[in-house]
Amino acid sequence: MNRFIAILCIALYWVSVPAWSAVTIQKPEGMDTPPAQIAASPSRIELEIGKKPANSSIKLFNLSDKPVTVSTSVHHWDLDEANKVRVIEPTPQSLDQWMVINPVKFTIPAGKSQTVRLSVRPQIVPEQGEHRGVVYFHQHLPKDEGVAGIRTTFRLGIVVYGLAGRIVRAGELEEIRFSSGKEKGVLQFDVKSTGNAGIRLNGQYSLWREADFPGADNVPEYHIEDKNEVRETVLNIGGLPVLPVLSGTRRTISSPIQLPSEAGSFILFVRGKLGDNHFRKQFSFSVVP
Repeated sequence: MNRFIAILCIALYWVSVPAWSAVTIQKPEGMDTPPAQIAASPSRIELEIGKKPANSSIKLFNLSDKPVTVSTSVHHWDLDEANKVRVIEPTPQSLDQWMVINPVKFTIPAGKSQTVRLSVRPQIVPEQGEHRGVVYFHQHLPKDEGVAGIRTTFRLGIVVYGLAGRIVRAGELEEIRFSSGKEKGVLQFDVKSTGNAGIRLNGQYSLWREADFPGADNVPEYHIEDKNEVRETVLNIGGLPVLPVLSGTRRTISSPIQLPSEAGSFILFVRGKLGDNHFRKQFSFSVVP
């Protein structure tokens, strides 16, 4: 993931009038997509922290045809009820208290990039487990030069995880639910994180006509990104949502499923793992004319 150029932000932007350059978009967990004006890589950072400083960097790309002036800030965060990143008050053990950014304000010429250095320097001994911070990049609008239309700004965020000591990613999958509608279905996972670091689902679903379903033991593991892979009679496949469930929290994570337009009986098969625990489940449903 760290090799992709990713457009990241949370909802602090206005609609822009121009059409921005095309770019491959890969969103981080809990964040929305802004106008394609600034891109950043990597999409998230994980660092092992301890007594010595831990260093990394973020590269910002100006995709517009004008210079962009940016300043930085750091914060503690969690996820709200909609699984979106939410800034919260810092604690003595939150990563933002130990993060140093350089430079803190800069201008990126049109079509150019800027590297921002990040260093984590704990002032106290980090407790064992995951520590969280987020680096925000704030746009500074130039003086109005008589440009017509709605002016645009952004706040772009990169989440940072500091990992101290022995990391335990453990959790419980309380329930998997599926509901089918007219054109779309919704797959829901009720997940509880019981370790000292966030946990994510890992797996995939596949959609079959009931008559073609080969049985749970015979469903292959698909390479979702491989468009040339022979997929027999499977109608649809997809990966499970990768939003994190933070340590000590319980969340319902949803994933939309495109359903067949034809009438008939179908099976949705789900397989994956949460931490070291493997799971699989199948749902039967019908589509009526």
